[in-house]
Amino acid sequence: PAYYGLYASLMAPCIYAFLGTSIEASLGPYALISILVYDTVGSVVTPDENDQVYIDAVMITSILSGAFLFILGLLRAGFIVNFLSDPVLQSLTTGGAFLIATSQMKHFLGLDIQNASFFETWKLVFVHITDVNLATFILGLFCLGLLALFETLNNQVKVFRKFKLPGPLLCIIVSTLLVALSGIDEKLGIRTLGSIPSGLPQPRIPESFHLFQELLVPAMIIGLVGYSLTMATTKTYSEMRVGKPIVRLRANQELIALGVASSIGGFFLGYPAFASLSRTTIAYNAGAKSQIHTLVSSFVVLLVLLVLTKSLYSLPYACLSAIILFSLRTLFKQFKKLPALFRADGLDCMVWLVTFFSVLVLGIALGLCMGVAASMVALVYSVSYPKAAVMGRLPALPWLFKDIDRFADAQEVDGILVYRFDAALNFANKDWFRYKLRKALRTRSENSSVIVHSVVIDASSMTRIDSSGLKMLQKVRDELLERNTDLILCCCRGALRDALIRYDLTVPRYLSVADGVKYAEGKVTITKKVDEVVIA
Repeated sequence: PAYYGLYASLMAPCIYAFLGTSIEASLGPYALISILVYDTVGSVVTPDENDQVYIDAVMITSILSGAFLFILGLLRAGFIVNFLSDPVLQSLTTGGAFLIATSQMKHFLGLDIQNASFFETWKLVFVHITDVNLATFILGLFCLGLLALFETLNNQVKVFRKFKLPGPLLCIIVSTLLVALSGIDEKLGIRTLGSIPSGLPQPRIPESFHLFQELLVPAMIIGLVGYSLTMATTKTYSEMRVGKPIVRLRANQELIALGVASSIGGFFLGYPAFASLSRTTIAYNAGAKSQIHTLVSSFVVLLVLLVLTKSLYSLPYACLSAIILFSLRTLFKQFKKLPALFRADGLDCMVWLVTFFSVLVLGIALGLCMGVAASMVALVYSVSYPKAAVMGRLPALPWLFKDIDRFADAQEVDGILVYRFDAALNFANKDWFRYKLRKALRTRSENSSVIVHSVVIDASSMTRIDSSGLKMLQKVRDELLERNTDLILCCCRGALRDALIRYDLTVPRYLSVADGVKYAEGKVTITKKVDEVVIA
């Protein structure tokens, strides 16, 4: 039943208010998680609002998912959020916003259609477009207009900038009174919330113990997805706190807070509660400054369950849909960041798009997996094919060497190839390292009549080298010696120097590229047999 969403908004948010680290996070029913719970429980128990076993299954799912997150928090496993790159987090919330908005279309338009995937839902909307309830649609537009008006007043009227109007609450009051006094719900077929049982949910232990084993793995998946969505949502709004104190989200503490909230909430007839995208957006837009807003919202839910259930009988679904759609607009605006993201890093833009469309096509769980996979592929690609540059001397600053492709006045040194590899040398890019060096040597031989007798490698970007990289470096040195070409390393970091010593790989090393080039030009002398040399 729909009123179980009130139960999920009662106990869990109160617990998170004391244990969580996000200011804007507002725990409660999350449309995406609700879909996952519906699919999971529906595969085990036939959905039936009056079936006690079905309600037990939902409670067990909440308890198990919360317990799993709590254990991860104790194990300090919050690092798993590091695998969610910013493009994945942003596109996950944006894709989630589209899924939520799509799920609200039937309420906003007054259509009687089944819950389905993103594209299937829109197909059903267009197929049944002639069945749209015009009164419901107009009421939804009216609520959107009210919300826009209240926001405009809050932004432009001086007194409301300090004492903001609670737009969503006022919209609920106005639309409920309008429907109740006019009776348009019965006359025009506008769907309302209907009867809600009064009183608080009585805590109890689910009796269907035989479902624990069947729901264990699905509950763990729901917990991970819910945690990922919560971190995605809270990080998104944490970064949007322009001109406000920066709040540090602690991943391990979030695991514990969400775990305890979902587990305890499950005993109070709730279901897995995470940071609702729409509720969190409303909290952000309302200017939430602490978790007190969560306690206040829970107190309001408490009052509703105790004394106001009859007052909400005439609350139209169109109003609730309008509030959700209006609150999601900030997430829709994230599309404006795509051009800048593409200019900054094409791979990140690809990850964003893959995650976004995967969420729309495959759903939130598989979409998240696809986003993480795309991030890993992008990471491996960037590590395997890093930038490599041929460097030249700047005439105005003869001790400085720069990329000849970026500095037009950089001049290559006759007989010497200065080469820079912008990454740690390892098994993934060792062949690319040799390929780019060979290509640079071939290009030099084609464009210059002077034979290259020395290769000076700027190793300032080689923060690390593994055994495969050491073998490749040795192989490159031997190949160069066969053609009477010396290999010289410059600007070696400590880790690289230590690895060369342990591997017993003897290569002349210099503190700077200028020193290495001078040695190659015959302008330095080695004063003693050490790794570093001194300019004569």
